[in-house]
Amino acid sequence: MDSRDVDAQLENAPLFRRLAYSAVMDLADDTLVVAAVEDLVAARDMDGKLGAIVVRLGDPSLAERLGKLLRVWQVGATSIVVIGDEEVAEALKSDAPPPIRRGRLIWHGVSEDGARWDDARKGPLGAKLDDALAPGRALDWESFEDRLRRSVARNTEQRAFAQRLYGTTPVVTYALLTANLMMFGLQAALGGFDPSVRLLIRLGGIEPHSILNGEVWRLVSGAFLHGGVMHLGFNMMVLVILGRFVERLLGPARFLVLYTACALAGSLASTFLMDAAVSVGASGALWGILAAEAVFAFAPGFLPPPMVALARRTALINLGLNVAASFRPHVDWAAHAGGGLVGALLLYFVLSRGVPRGDRIAHDRPTPLPGQNIVAGLCVALLVGGAIAGPVLGGAFEPAPTAPIYERVVIDGTTATVQVPSSLAPQPAEVGDDSLRVDQSFGDLLHDPASVGVAIISVPPIPDDTLDLEIASILEALGEAPPNSTVTEGARRRDDTSLRAAASASYRYESDARHDVYIGIAERALIRVDVISWPDGDAFAVGLARHVVESYRDGAR
Repeated sequence: MDSRDVDAQLENAPLFRRLAYSAVMDLADDTLVVAAVEDLVAARDMDGKLGAIVVRLGDPSLAERLGKLLRVWQVGATSIVVIGDEEVAEALKSDAPPPIRRGRLIWHGVSEDGARWDDARKGPLGAKLDDALAPGRALDWESFEDRLRRSVARNTEQRAFAQRLYGTTPVVTYALLTANLMMFGLQAALGGFDPSVRLLIRLGGIEPHSILNGEVWRLVSGAFLHGGVMHLGFNMMVLVILGRFVERLLGPARFLVLYTACALAGSLASTFLMDAAVSVGASGALWGILAAEAVFAFAPGFLPPPMVALARRTALINLGLNVAASFRPHVDWAAHAGGGLVGALLLYFVLSRGVPRGDRIAHDRPTPLPGQNIVAGLCVALLVGGAIAGPVLGGAFEPAPTAPIYERVVIDGTTATVQVPSSLAPQPAEVGDDSLRVDQSFGDLLHDPASVGVAIISVPPIPDDTLDLEIASILEALGEAPPNSTVTEGARRRDDTSLRAAASASYRYESDARHDVYIGIAERALIRVDVISWPDGDAFAVGLARHVVESYRDGAR
């Protein structure tokens, strides 16, 4: 757009000239002319809240020009002033596409003789058009020309900024995208697209107990893991959209430091603030990038003035969507908060030093910080090392568990013994208030292929003629699935048992964990064994509950 071209268009069309003047001068105290072609002028205020478009019918290509403009129009309430025949204007209105960020469009009509044929008195130019059409109104063409010149300069600066911004390839963003996709490919190969909690821990997920016991590499590896396709897809979309923008502003070295620091901050916050078995995802790092974008938009002087309004609206939308997502179930809000806080502080106080600001950002390159390449190199080593350490040290490549090796153990607080897998560590027993029931568990479902719960309930001898009633009562209880599970194998009596009687049932939880229950009746005890396992532990867990019950011995007899 050249101000001399605009002048030539306006001189040959007095009515169009007056309405274009109104669009530029009456809309706001300061405006930016964003388009000026033959028979079309568009302007907006500096905050992007108000807009005005003046079009003069005649050129058949006008509808196409207006359509192109509206497809990229990102302004709030906009007055569209059409000069010409009302019927043709209505056709133009019906064919015009909505703006890409739908704002409120208010259409106005003016005939070639200067008479208004619309009733729209609202909108940015609604009531002001009457003054614009008044023959005696004094027009300050010098100020009009000044705004045109300033608009040309601002548009030139924006084009220069866009050319510098998009003239570089965001290599770090694409490298991080590739790393996350590769790690998810490994997850899918080892456990499908919906990984279990145990698999995520074996791959290096953020598991607080293990981290506090020295497995600090999980703080990095967990940031490359994701809980499913939707989790991965949303995070990678944010990485590509925001990461490319922020990396181009900061440069690759600064951006790499930002990403790494925020990923660690998010992992640490999750470790100490979340009460979850495992946490995974790049959300901490991504919230750091999101916070950096907000600092660029809202801190004074970072961006060129014409870009500030759009940048702030975009940042607010991104923040609003991500804050809302942070309070959904199973979302790690602590990682979001930790990564976002560190990202904002790190960018504002450290990483923004040496980054050109305001209009200089269109031409100047960031000045390197002291030692930034060394720090960036350490970040590369940390990210690569952590990503590799996750599955290697977490045990993801260990062979799938096979049939267990049993050892006989004494149930704490009783004289009873059972056989349990030797690889499952015993946990402290719990004794009921009446001392007639003792519960003891073996193994940790987060790290072992299965966990075993053994309950020994002391009962008086059950007469043979009431044994069927006892089994019927047990079958009725087993027929109801535990919360958040469904029955996969209905309750049934087991006659092929070494005990007096037995019953079993199996369930499947929403998490895909399997739950086998086997209950046996001995002379003076009822033995219940619950085995919970993940799908990759079937070879280890199938038949385990029955074996433990059948191995029951009372050492007092």
